[in-house]
Amino acid sequence: MTQENPPPTTKNVALGCVGCLAILLLVGIGIWVVLPETDPVGATDARTDAARTADAKERHETGMAYIQCQKFTEERLKSPKSADWPLLDVKTIKIAEHTYMVQSHVDSQNAFGAVIRTQVDCVVRLQDDTWILDAIDLN
Repeated sequence: MTQENPPPTTKNVALGCVGCLAILLLVGIGIWVVLPETDPVGATDARTDAARTADAKERHETGMAYIQCQKFTEERLKSPKSADWPLLDVKTIKIAEHTYMVQSHVDSQNAFGAVIRTQVDCVVRLQDDTWILDAIDLN
């Protein structure tokens, strides 16, 4: 003889759902207690803001060092208006506070009109909102 289970009643189904919800609630509370506390969304830390500002300022100075090196180089070219600078083949290194070494190249016309490539190495420094050329080597 096989024994048949009686069909579930509405009361049994409701108790099963409540039991599942209770288990989920307990698991959620357990995770909330165990996980480390984090700042709410939108909360900021003053140190983080200061670090972001310093990083942005340094990125700005790095880009400006390249632009100033271009300016100082073009002052020494035979045909500065023909200068063609690379977009990606540039190395800018911070060597001291507000002092940068820039290594790149420029294609420009010489005195005879021929386009030549010149290797550029220069060191520029920001002092009191003025860029100063410390060294330049054009090969």
